[in-house]
Amino acid sequence: QDTNLTLIEGEFVPRPYLRHADIKFSRRVWRIIDLRQKLNKSWTWPRNPVTQIFWDLGTKGLCRAYYSDSFRSLITPEGIMSSTSETESVPVLNADVDINNYDASDESNYHDSMVPIIFKWSDIRKFEIMEDWVFDYKHGEMKPIIIGIAPVRDKKMTINGVTISSPQKPFWLKMDDCRPTLAKSQVFNRYNDAMRLNWDQHINVHRLFDSYIVKQTDFDNAYLAEKNEFREDAVALLLESDKIKNDLF
Repeated sequence: QDTNLTLIEGEFVPRPYLRHADIKFSRRVWRIIDLRQKLNKSWTWPRNPVTQIFWDLGTKGLCRAYYSDSFRSLITPEGIMSSTSETESVPVLNADVDINNYDASDESNYHDSMVPIIFKWSDIRKFEIMEDWVFDYKHGEMKPIIIGIAPVRDKKMTINGVTISSPQKPFWLKMDDCRPTLAKSQVFNRYNDAMRLNWDQHINVHRLFDSYIVKQTDFDNAYLAEKNEFREDAVALLLESDKIKNDLF
């Protein structure tokens, strides 16, 4: 019953105060949360999808959005929409062509027109989170703290006639700035119908999501997929991600 009362009030439990002197070990990692995975199905809950919550926080100015995970430069909602919007050339029928009698295969009956394509929250398939794994010397426990989160979109580029997809992160959000809004949003609890959770409990408290590591703090500050030894070997890339996870455990 206490959980339901907390959900109605929209309150979130702040993290306990942690002195810097009590942190005896710290490791920063970046993870990808793929919404197409079965364990992450609740992130696309039709009644209250979290993709729309994070997208509105950044694009409607409800929360401070940043260019990168350094959290130094702010980006405006107009800048986010400009970076995610694209134009595509589509053939349009000429005005002087008789629509009742014309040859559809004749290219002279068409002209190219630029149509804007707006990226929407429903197009988000992945999220990237940056988190710190710290060992609290005072309480004797190892715990993760999510620092920031960013939606990931596949941006298509054409190079020498070949179309490739490149991941793009339109903006980053600090998790502490998002927690008050997440605490007021309900989420489907697949384990217990009698206890509804809010998104803050789902993500930050119980961590009911599946993810894989794509980066850790390193001397070259590069993603695992960008390293030479893993660029052409996807199996070795997955094994390295599991190795980092096991080292943390």
